[in-house]
Amino acid sequence: MANITAFPRNRRGAEAPSALFADPLETGETFDLWRLVSVMRRRFLLILTVLILVPLATGLVVFSMKPVFSGSTKLQMSEPGGNLNIPGLTLPQGLGTGNANLPTETAYLRSRAFASKVIDKLELDRVPEFNPALRSEADTAWGKIKSGAVELAAILHIDKTISHWSEAANAWLVDNLGLDLGKLASPDAGKSEMLSPEALYAEVTDTFLDRLTVDGEQLSRVITIEFQSNDATFAALVPNTIADMFLEQKRDQRDEAVRQSSQWLTNQVAALQERVLQSEEKLERFRREEGLLDVRGTELMRQQLIKLNDQLIQASTERAEREARLRQVQLLIDQQDGTESLAPVLASQLINNLRLQESRIQQRLAEQLTTLRDGHPDVIKTRRELEDVRTTIAGEVRKIVQSMRNETEIARVREANVQNAVSELKATMEDQTEAEIALRAIQAEVAANQNLYEIMLNRLAAVDIEQREPEQAGAEVISRAVAPRVPIAPKKKLAVLASILAAMILAALLALLMDFLIRGFKNAKQVEQATGLPVIASIPLSQQVDESKTPLFELVRRRPGSAVGQGIRKLRTALNLLGEGKPIRTVLITSSIAGEGKSSIALALVVNAVSAGLRVLIIDCDTVNGSVTKHLNGDTSRGLKQFLHGEAEIEDAIEFDLGLGVHYVATGGVMSSSDDYFASRRMAELLRYAEKNFDFTVIDSGPASVVSDTLVLVPQVDATVFVIEWERTRRETAEQAIREIYELGENLSGIVMSKNNLRIQSIDGGAEAYDGQYYGVDSKVSLDAEEPGWANAR
Repeated sequence: MANITAFPRNRRGAEAPSALFADPLETGETFDLWRLVSVMRRRFLLILTVLILVPLATGLVVFSMKPVFSGSTKLQMSEPGGNLNIPGLTLPQGLGTGNANLPTETAYLRSRAFASKVIDKLELDRVPEFNPALRSEADTAWGKIKSGAVELAAILHIDKTISHWSEAANAWLVDNLGLDLGKLASPDAGKSEMLSPEALYAEVTDTFLDRLTVDGEQLSRVITIEFQSNDATFAALVPNTIADMFLEQKRDQRDEAVRQSSQWLTNQVAALQERVLQSEEKLERFRREEGLLDVRGTELMRQQLIKLNDQLIQASTERAEREARLRQVQLLIDQQDGTESLAPVLASQLINNLRLQESRIQQRLAEQLTTLRDGHPDVIKTRRELEDVRTTIAGEVRKIVQSMRNETEIARVREANVQNAVSELKATMEDQTEAEIALRAIQAEVAANQNLYEIMLNRLAAVDIEQREPEQAGAEVISRAVAPRVPIAPKKKLAVLASILAAMILAALLALLMDFLIRGFKNAKQVEQATGLPVIASIPLSQQVDESKTPLFELVRRRPGSAVGQGIRKLRTALNLLGEGKPIRTVLITSSIAGEGKSSIALALVVNAVSAGLRVLIIDCDTVNGSVTKHLNGDTSRGLKQFLHGEAEIEDAIEFDLGLGVHYVATGGVMSSSDDYFASRRMAELLRYAEKNFDFTVIDSGPASVVSDTLVLVPQVDATVFVIEWERTRRETAEQAIREIYELGENLSGIVMSKNNLRIQSIDGGAEAYDGQYYGVDSKVSLDAEEPGWANAR
């Protein structure tokens, strides 16, 4: 039992526990391997069924399948240079040689046109394997399944039993529903009869192509032809026939192409010979008329023109350079002492000497001015010498600038002269090359005709040689198919083993899925983690209750030592402890929805209290169903309804059951606006009377999430017990009902889990399982009476 003192009584306005209203799927439980094992044990029958049915179905399908044989032939295509490569000789598309044609040849081998030729040669349209119109019932899907089932049944030694069952089932369907499984499962026969000859032949071709695989191997010249068939002979015959027909067709088309090319090349050589003669005569006639015997003069002029162009470029560069220098000098002339920084000026030895002389005179003048006055004759003389030197320097600079102007003009004249020479030479060449151009055109025509004539002549010779060579197909068979002895499919043992593994995985997933889809609470720990409330008792679904349909209170009264009786006793003990020294006199039993067993628990609780010598009263406040009233066979003409309406007194509403020793108040019928009456003064008077005259009072109310009566009654009792059915009550529904009760600010004493399955909980290894084993709830005990089961109480 959980900590039942965690929520003291009379805590008005108390907040809901922090764990309340959490995610319904968040239980806070960590991964537990034993929990996983318990889930598998619980779904043992499901797992066993899957483990039997899946391999059985797989074996039925596998044994119904015909064996598939595979044969392959390899073709090696000739290298591009392996056969004589004749220019102008074009083989039909898909029949050429070389790696580049492998995809084309592969596509040709898989074409419907080529497939039709193979089908006609081997007469595959007369073979039932390819023609559905020729198949018997044994070849249909239903026939395969029947044969597979017979083979599998023979292995399992149950062939007679299955045959008897299948015949009986088919006969029953024919007699009662007019359905024949044999006809329904083999619709191909009727379908093939309705097809036209063209459509039937197309279906044969499709079947043939589905079984044919043509693959050109990468980085090689090998083509692999593979064919699958239920007949080992056809598996080898078909690819060999395809290879032979392919090589024969290549040889025939090659010979035809060589013949056509030879005829065409002969005509072309004759025509080209005539054109060569005509073009040579035209060339000689033009030379004589124009007098052109040597064309080396034009070549010399072209070389001279190249040299003149080089000189022109050099002259243009020199002229541009001198003009740039002259522009720079002109800019410096406008500036004071600007020409002194010119490179030619700085490089002149005469100017440098004059500059040195000017510096010495300036030094002497400075010394004279320190001792003589400004008008002294020596000072005047020195200044005249300084002016003469500067005048000489300026004259020399002007000469240098003038020299640069002259050089620039000379460069311009030189460029103009070279340009005139180039123009004159170009004019001369244009006049002399017109005839040479015409001559070269005629020479090119002659050369082209001669080259074309030689090419065609070589090709004609090659074709003549090719006609004398032995027959070549451009390919050869390097590996022929042989009749296989072992089928490639089906892999019966592997398929059955794989189905067993798949069945194990599927069964485990189904078991986990079914466990995950349970939206209710599986144990007390989940309830406490989801709601924050203690589980004060667990009431299991006993075999006596479930099988003999004995009411719960009867089992508690007659078998107080059973697990059910101990659960009810634990509930009453918990209520006594929750009183904290003060006995709880009135208890409200409610649940979130109908059918969770709250009425049965209420009756069992009062029966347990009677066995303890208490004077008890149970009030049926479920005005819609009135399960307590029905179980006690109460008078519906008087009871709670009449008392609350003022039509009877308290003593008239209370009845007594002699068999159980229980006082009870029946519903008295269905009440409208019952929540208003439950909140009235007369209801409070009834509860005060019960508290004064009875030791223990239990109120059975309606579902809290359906009617509002419960919310009205909660504040008027000492304790409220909330019933949650094991694995049935949805977590969201229970939490919403608890939320509404907490909004009233009243205590909720705890949770009672009902209808626990002890067998399943014993697999989980919970405390409830221990209780069940200890008290022997599964023992068969004969009871005096058989009344409606407590699971029907609402």
